[in-house]
Amino acid sequence: MSVKFRRTALIAVAVAAVAGCAPAAVAAPASAPSWHVVKRVDYNGSNGVFTAVTAVGRGDGWAFDGYSRATAWEWSQVASGHGLEGGSGQSASDIWAFDGADVAHWNGSAWSRTSVAALLPAQQQLNDPALTGIYEQSRHSVYAIANGRQEDEGGPLVILHWNGSAWSKVAGGDFGFGTLQQLASDGDGGLWLPMPGADGQKSYLLHYSDGHLTPAALPGGPSKITVDTVALIPGTTGLLGGGETHAPADQGTDVVGVVLEYGT
Repeated sequence: MSVKFRRTALIAVAVAAVAGCAPAAVAAPASAPSWHVVKRVDYNGSNGVFTAVTAVGRGDGWAFDGYSRATAWEWSQVASGHGLEGGSGQSASDIWAFDGADVAHWNGSAWSRTSVAALLPAQQQLNDPALTGIYEQSRHSVYAIANGRQEDEGGPLVILHWNGSAWSKVAGGDFGFGTLQQLASDGDGGLWLPMPGADGQKSYLLHYSDGHLTPAALPGGPSKITVDTVALIPGTTGLLGGGETHAPADQGTDVVGVVLEYGT
């Protein structure tokens, strides 16, 4: 059963429309865009938080908390989306997400799940393999990221691809833990994946293309900079990145926030 939550923004639009119909109304100056809360969830003391959002239009989108249920734009909780994390989509009837070793697809009315456990790093005593990200490149091309999450060093990383009919493993390597749902298109059919180090480990910024993973050269070297997030500049193959520089192998000392740009 879905529970509906009306957005504050809808109320504001309705009030503005009524005010505009008043004979003596005077148009107010357009207000500057601002951030505001449109959805709250009471977890009754648990540590659930929204970890990813995806928008496929001005009125269509999803928020994922990995705890209760995927939450649609209006905002209603969808029962079949229980536990989903991450999210990427092309339209209101074509959304992908993940949960543990399952990928999930929304067809406009319900979520369906497919296990890709056989393609993840093998389960061992001191690891916890799971999916960590997903990106829908097109209706017939979807990438999923997984990590073996070994207890001390993380990894191995694997990249999975769905070709419209089946999932397969297309690349992998040892690059640490990485982050949840942080990947971006390279504007040319490939991907960029930030893999920030932890506890003094090296950080990586990986480029995937045609079945190959290549670590990019980072300013100052991988032990003195951490890239946490990247985003494609629309209409180009350039990107922006965000992170911090720090003392060698010490992410807590001499920290300076940095914005990076990739391109010629």
